[in-house]
Amino acid sequence: MNNQNCNQQPMMNNQPLKKRNTALIVGLSIVGIFILGIIALFVTFSIEEKQDRPWKSGQVQILGKNIQLPCDVDTFESTLNAEIIDSEFSDVIKDVAIQINSNSTLNFDVYVENNLVTGIMVEAKESNPGDYYFLTDDANERNIATNIVYPGNVTVETPIDKIKKLYSTKPFNGSYTYWDEEIGTEPPYKISAGHKYQNSEWSIDIHTLDGEVTGIDYYYLNH
Repeated sequence: MNNQNCNQQPMMNNQPLKKRNTALIVGLSIVGIFILGIIALFVTFSIEEKQDRPWKSGQVQILGKNIQLPCDVDTFESTLNAEIIDSEFSDVIKDVAIQINSNSTLNFDVYVENNLVTGIMVEAKESNPGDYYFLTDDANERNIATNIVYPGNVTVETPIDKIKKLYSTKPFNGSYTYWDEEIGTEPPYKISAGHKYQNSEWSIDIHTLDGEVTGIDYYYLNH
């Protein structure tokens, strides 16, 4: 009887010990998962912070050549082998025409202040009656306009929904503004609209007509 009691006692004491070990393992696992989650969030946040803001970089690509805005007029003209022409409509908004081939010319406008090119304006077609800058020389106008690439690889051919997702201001502490208006003298009226994304340095305006991108203005604010 004494031997039996001695043999059974350790078995009874092992049960609470196993429970304590299991609870400890589960607790450590939960803590470990929590710590890994915090590390993952920190790494993700750090990567996002290091990524170039897609609409803040100031870089555009024109006919395959990178232009870093703002830049001086001479650099802009020599890089593109083009000439900035004074406009009769504005002292700040000036015309640029680059011959692509015998049948096609790339026409767009730039903002020029204090001998600096601070922005670029491209219209694939008129978005509002009375616009004086647009790209309507031939049937290939929109294909020509894709030769101008904005930050984030955006062109006038990029769907507006994709642009809105790409230029979401949430990570950038910027602002977003939407406007729209009916144009025309008789119904059915067309809807001319704009999507503005802006922070303390840059602003990009996406013009649309009936949901289709018609033009993009991108300009530097601190000049």
